[in-house]
Amino acid sequence: MTDLPVTMKCPQCSQPVPATARVCPACGATQPATPANTPPKMMALGYTIMLVLAGLLLWGIIAVVGSIRQHVIAQRPPASVATAPTSPHTSATASPTHTTPRPSPPRTSAPASTPRPASSMTVDDLLALTDRTLHACNRSGVKRAQWARVKSSEYGPVLEIHFAADDNFSHAGIRDMAALRTLDLLHAIRKMVDIQTVARVSISATFSLSDKYGNVTEDDIMRLEFGRSTLTQLNWEQITVSDQVFRAADNVWISPVVAD
Repeated sequence: MTDLPVTMKCPQCSQPVPATARVCPACGATQPATPANTPPKMMALGYTIMLVLAGLLLWGIIAVVGSIRQHVIAQRPPASVATAPTSPHTSATASPTHTTPRPSPPRTSAPASTPRPASSMTVDDLLALTDRTLHACNRSGVKRAQWARVKSSEYGPVLEIHFAADDNFSHAGIRDMAALRTLDLLHAIRKMVDIQTVARVSISATFSLSDKYGNVTEDDIMRLEFGRSTLTQLNWEQITVSDQVFRAADNVWISPVVAD
């Protein structure tokens, strides 16, 4: 590389002029362009590129900050809008200026289903009522509604239901829980059937029993029967424990397996 001169002569006055000067300090004449007093083009280009990149970076930062600010604002609930609790009889959104909900329309209760005469009941009705009322048995693989039938008698239909009893910690616990399940079924029958048209309701609880030969079968362990007169006189709200169910029944049979 050739070293640049430190000084040069002014073409106007012939006085020495610093190589980097653009103007003669003696006469003020403009000096011809030289590598010493003219910035390289690459340097100027570098400054331009740096300025452009700095501008783009600044624009990107401003755009990101603006986007974050708009997102935060969008997530805030409107300060002047209040919402009222949602219910079937109130408006979901209150007025922007107050929180008073709209007046609720008058409530209309669904018409109660009329109890059916016992003569219209079928076996499928009794099985469905048992499953719907007692739900699943806690013994794996055992269906809740075992079997049912509607018998005719000179006093009217007899409704008979056999359901699987739940397992419990003791024989007495199985028996007492079965009595309470019987009470649940009586409540369901009373709502579905006109008791005045029933001659008798017989409800039996079954359980898995093993005979002396090791054969296991699902057999009755308890049966409670309630006649029409008893069903119409029962104070349904006061009978809540198993002993009361046993005392209220007209006929009670309990297998020796769960008698103690």
